[in-house]
Amino acid sequence: MLFVSRSNAVDQGVWTTTWACGVQLTEPHNLPPVVLDGCTLRQFVYCTLGGPRLRVRISNEYGTGVVKIAKAHIALARNRGSAGDGEIDPATDVALKFNGSASVSISAGEIAISDPVDFQLPSLTNLAISIYFENVPRGTITGHPGSRTTSFIQSGDVVSAPSMPQATRVTRWYFIAGVDVWSSNGAAVVTLGDSLTDGRGVNY
Repeated sequence: MLFVSRSNAVDQGVWTTTWACGVQLTEPHNLPPVVLDGCTLRQFVYCTLGGPRLRVRISNEYGTGVVKIAKAHIALARNRGSAGDGEIDPATDVALKFNGSASVSISAGEIAISDPVDFQLPSLTNLAISIYFENVPRGTITGHPGSRTTSFIQSGDVVSAPSMPQATRVTRWYFIAGVDVWSSNGAAVVTLGDSLTDGRGVNY
């Protein structure tokens, strides 16, 4: 099914999803190859609609324990982003906050939405989301196995590192669920379907 949605509040602007994926419980063979506690996970997403402000949705919907995030940053990808060593443009690196705090604890079954942040997001561009984890429950991780892009996991707090050449690589997304942009356009094309629409193993 394909449809176009448009808000009537065009003049005021609206939050519009520029990227999202269908999250699910990550199967055992798709779990991260290393423990995420004390590690930075950098993931790249392709944003279609640009704008001057954005917010990020992080999901623990399928978890059975609390996910503790020490900090999270966003930045524009440099060059091809996930096709290289996880390069970002350091000049665009911005910290996310959650209810005014750099850290957030996400209870099982919950979603955390970052505070809106001023960020000049161009249309049709790769955005890096870097998360430094304090604690991640074992075995019950919300994710998306059909990302078709490379994510980077490295020990320590390297959310602002220009690149991550020593990182462990995995072709999965974990925890990230969506990016919303503040748009005066207020229009988005939404597709609903099975794994042909949103990667292997996803059903709506």
